Amino acid sequence: MDDAPQYPAPQADRLSTVVAVVGAVASGCDTAQAASEAIGMVERQGAYYTNAAATLGWLTKDAGSCPVTWQLTDSGAALTAASPADQVEMLIDTLLSNEYAAGYDPADGGRSLEADLCHSGLDADTAARRVQTLRSWWDTASLEPEQLLAALAAEQTAVTGRVPAARATADQQRAEARAARAVQAGPVYGSVCPSCFMTMPLSGACPNCA
Repeated sequence: MDDAPQYPAPQADRLSTVVAVVGAVASGCDTAQAASEAIGMVERQGAYYTNAAATLGWLTKDAGSCPVTWQLTDSGAALTAASPADQVEMLIDTLLSNEYAAGYDPADGGRSLEADLCHSGLDADTAARRVQTLRSWWDTASLEPEQLLAALAAEQTAVTGRVPAARATADQQRAEARAARAVQAGPVYGSVCPSCFMTMPLSGACPNCA
């Protein structure tokens, strides 16, 4: 296991919600608050799910944006564009190739992975909580295909209903960030009026001579 992976071991038990949050980001709910609202959670709880999606390689954080946003990776974009049946196949393939999910051994109940997580710096309670998530993921992934498809569809339907309000939250956050930047930058002026020699606004209309 990597000494310092980019995203932490997941702590988001509902695998169907991890998939759904990727769709929410694709629909414009790309801030932490908006993504959390889309999946029906408070921001602190929702962060576990966006981080889990990032751990699986579907999302990446753009820390340089204001507000900070989540973006789809190529794998995330492919997941959202796939048919339900193909999503299931991609989901299983992703779990099998992920360092944490693939590291979970049902034969020992995840004890070896828990030891690895403790060795990486997590306390025992947190490591056990993360292993619980991976156990839940594999329980979900082991469902009959029809059951797994139904679980993913039900979660996506619920999220789709919340997307408009959550997307409005993201738009409002962006508008507030733009307004804050404008205030910090201060007023911007244009050229000097040839009649009264006052500095004019960018419109070019001198308010002193109008």
